[in-house]
Amino acid sequence: MGKLPIVSLDDVRARMGECTLCKLHKGRHTIVFGVGNPEARLMFVGEAPGEDEDLKGEP
Repeated sequence: MGKLPIVSLDDVRARMGECTLCKLHKGRHTIVFGVGNPEARLMFVGEAPGEDEDLKGEP
């Protein structure tokens, strides 16, 4: 995957969904990207997603 300019959060989500750089992609059902207002001035980053989050696709 070459370096491409990131234009939007949708671009980031799409690139994450296509990523095969590590072995984690083999066992995932979907990516856990997050939810919330993309224009927010503050962001909280939690722990790594578990099986339930992987199945739901959100934290």
